[in-house]
Order: sequence, then structure tokens, then C-alpha cells
Amino acid sequence: MPQTLKAMSRLATAFFVVLASSSLAHAQSWVALTNGNPFPGNASTCLLLTDGTVMCQEEGNNVWHRLVPDVFGSYVNGTWDPLGFAIATMPNGSDTSNVAGTTCAPCIYGPTYYASAVLPDGRVVVFGGEYNTNSSATSPSTPVWTNIGFLYDPVANAWSGQLTETFGTGSIGDAQSVVLPDGRMLVAGVRNANNRNIQAFNPATLTFSPLVPAVTGKADSNNEENWHLLPDGTVLTVDSRIANSFEIFNPATNTWTTPAVGMPVLLADVGGNCSSAEVGPGVMRPDGTMVYFTGAPNQATGIYNTATGTWAAGPT
Repeated sequence: MPQTLKAMSRLATAFFVVLASSSLAHAQSWVALTNGNPFPGNASTCLLLTDGTVMCQEEGNNVWHRLVPDVFGSYVNGTWDPLGFAIATMPNGSDTSNVAGTTCAPCIYGPTYYASAVLPDGRVVVFGGEYNTNSSATSPSTPVWTNIGFLYDPVANAWSGQLTETFGTGSIGDAQSVVLPDGRMLVAGVRNANNRNIQAFNPATLTFSPLVPAVTGKADSNNEENWHLLPDGTVLTVDSRIANSFEIFNPATNTWTTPAVGMPVLLADVGGNCSSAEVGPGVMRPDGTMVYFTGAPNQATGIYNTATGTWAAGPT
């Protein structure tokens, strides 16, 4: 995924958004932390842990930092890495995919754009990476779609050994993921023959396995798409390679279904002069609607109504 669009999804360094109700949307703003302790470096993926703290990766690095709110629960008055809350450095991994013409075993695991999730038991999965520290010494922006990954235990402050997956090297990369109501974490295959497959993570064995029965019905590749858990336990994705199209995944049957009625807005950079297949992020709101931002230039946002299964155009 190009740097420009992905940069939109990063958390601004040392800043957090103040959320308000829709009636106060005009009053929303970015607020600096008050304690004078800025985030060290550029913040990449940030995850809200079950204890209320936030862990954020330094972009392209194997180092994570933790934001701890004050005793009143204020993140604005919180502190980065207070005594006793430092996060252990991610261990080295082994990548033999040779996608970028390089291999490393071991190599520093400092991914950019990857699958991540907080499991129901509070542990954290960090898996894959479109880019990594072995993306090529001569061309650092060359994708490697690494399959390195680890499980982090916040209580023990320890990372597992490298996770074992079933797709094979070079198939994970910037894969999308989702944690289902039953606790399973699903991860997409995004490259080669696995680009329509899904595997599930078993936190007890630290291994992945293909879904049984096999996934069927996907209209296009998983690559560059996003998954969003809906209130009924199904998963929505906006197709990255089919204009004005979306699909619903049913975890009970492992099948994708394309609704007969498409979308009135273009949320994927596809068709016409568009070709990047980028899709914007979606955000579920408390009222049961999802705001979906476009990955195409000069297009409107989309508003998905989970109760009716229909879309409406939002603001440009």
C-alpha cells in the first residue's frame, strides 16, 4: 500500500483524538499530552489493551511504547513508558521468502503495515509486514510481505517464539485480520495462490490453520482490503478490485456473499484512471452505522447501515 494513504491511518505523534458525540462533531480536536513526554519517534500501529493502556510501535522498528493514563483515566494526562510499564523489544525472526531478493535468518522484525489484534485474554498478535527491516539494503521500500510474527503477553511483558502459519513465506505482508465473537483471530492471505484464503490463529498452540470447510465465494483478492466486524457477527469488506462492490463473510459457513445492491459511492481506487486498489478505513459508530472513507481521489465517504444492509453517500 502506498505510503501516502497508509500515513492517513497512523496516529499523530504524541497526540490523541478527543471523541465527541455527533452533535458535538464541530468541537472535536487534536490535543497534545500535557506531561511533556512526547512519543519517541514516529508512531505506527497503536492498540488499546484490556487494562486500558495503549501500546504503540515505533514505525519500522522492533520497539513498542506504552501510554498509561492517569489515575482518573485521562490519556491526555497520561505518560509514555512510566516505570514498570516498559514493553520488551520484539525478538528477531526468520524470513526466507526471498520476495525482495534478500533473506534473513535471523533478522530484526520491525514491520510496516501488518496484521495485529488484541485477543479476548488480553494478549496481542503482531503478524506479517508489507515491509520489514530486510526489505532490501539497496531499496528499502521494496515489499517483502514477510510472514514473521509474535504473540505478546502484557502481564508477563514477554513475546512468544515466532508464530507458525500455513500459507507459506511471502503470503502475509499487510494482511487484514479480525477477532470474531467466539475469540478466533482470522488472518487473510494476500499474495500468490493464497490471496483469497483465510487462516485462524490458535493462541494455545501459537499456530494458524486453514478454515474448515475451505473459504468460498470471494469475488476478488483479499489484498488491500479491510475487514470490519458487524453487530451480527459477520464481517464486511469493501472490494479493492471491483468498483462499488462489497462482500459479507459468514464465519458459520466460511462463505463470502456479494449483496445484489452495490454501493452508491466509490470506496476503492479502481476503475477509470484509478489503479492502486487502495481502500480507505471504516469506523463503526455506536448507532449501528459505519463510516467508510474512500481510497479513491475526489470521492465521497460511504455510510453503511448495519440494520438495513444498505449504503448511502456521505460527505466528500
